[in-house]
Amino acid sequence: MRNALSVLALSAIVGCTSPTAKGTLVDGITGKPIAEMRLIATATSGTSMTCSAFEATTDATGAFSYDALCSGTGYGLKAENENLWLAEVDSIPDGGADGLEVKAWRAPKGSGMFRLTGDELESIRSSADIKSEPVWNSDTEKVEYPATVPKKPVVIGPDDYLVLVGESAVTKTKYYPLIKSGERKFGSSKTSIITMEPWSYIGIEFTSDTEFERKESSPKDGSVTNKQKGDRNVSWVKGDALPAGRYAVHREGDGRTTVLDFGAASE
Repeated sequence: MRNALSVLALSAIVGCTSPTAKGTLVDGITGKPIAEMRLIATATSGTSMTCSAFEATTDATGAFSYDALCSGTGYGLKAENENLWLAEVDSIPDGGADGLEVKAWRAPKGSGMFRLTGDELESIRSSADIKSEPVWNSDTEKVEYPATVPKKPVVIGPDDYLVLVGESAVTKTKYYPLIKSGERKFGSSKTSIITMEPWSYIGIEFTSDTEFERKESSPKDGSVTNKQKGDRNVSWVKGDALPAGRYAVHREGDGRTTVLDFGAASE
């Protein structure tokens, strides 16, 4: 009888299978597979040390496979590269899964402004303080301009992306054409008079010292991708989202601006 029970127990052990998970890792923007990326699966509920974490590395097609997970817990997924954000599918359910399509969105944590070229992210720093002057002989109208203009602003090429990270950056960033003007006079004959040499103004096109038009641009439809999950909020603005040219980009009310060339380097 004991031998029979031993055989049954051994059969149960041999017949027991561990959950598996298979899928592919692709770039959220391009849809291309991400190869040779380590994915870490961490148990979402209490379990033994041997079941707490597993790793898998994608192959040339972006495919990955976990062949022996543990039952009784799901697993959270994250990429070894912290700039790859799994904003949609980021977990494996208890019992495993097959055919997972995991999209990785290139975005740093925190907040700020970045340029995405291919799979490379580059931080963009603000360019200059924002100055203002009263329009000639006006008590209400003021115009703004950057204190300095970089000789070679960052270029967001037509296939690049401006990446805005953080709730405030995503929801409050504005795009103003940076428009050149000839010599201008500001102030009033009753107050101080300021004469400016030819300069560039933020969203202002002058026809005279007292006549001008305010201009603001918005990315065209379909050119911006937004993702929000938990406390992370990110926008990817394609380089051809705006008419090619030079822009002052900042959140409304900021004291500094970032000068960017969209499409190609401007003269």
